Amino acid sequence: MPTIVTSVPRAAFASLNARLKAAVNVPVIVSNRINTPDVAEAPLAEGAGDLVSMARPLLANPDFVRKATEGRPEEINTCIACNQACLDHTFNNERATCLVNPRAGPETEQKWSREFGQPDQWSGRGLSQRIMRAEEPGNDKGNQTHALSGV
Repeated sequence: MPTIVTSVPRAAFASLNARLKAAVNVPVIVSNRINTPDVAEAPLAEGAGDLVSMARPLLANPDFVRKATEGRPEEINTCIACNQACLDHTFNNERATCLVNPRAGPETEQKWSREFGQPDQWSGRGLSQRIMRAEEPGNDKGNQTHALSGV
């Protein structure tokens, strides 16, 4: 049974964690397809585990925990479990990146610059405008982002 693909329901194995938790006297970690704060809270509230484990959601949005803690879950760039840039790359001994977070992976190589004469606009090459809007620093201040194609 696949455990990491989109077709697996979110927190699908929480019931198994609950059975394990009832049988042991150590903390139990709930994992697999937990990618939103609500999905993370549910198994904890139900007593299925003591902790939640997430990896890909933090690659999709490194500020996941901060945004959830601050009550801004709608701003979280959610992992879609596509595995195309994170796990597929890792299994091929390549650098893990993320399709929903173009800044993940090559953080030190990306070039971001303000457009001349437009202090509140940001530009980037080769990124979809939707993704740039979701993750660009300063976007919460009403800044605009623009995807440049063919540059």
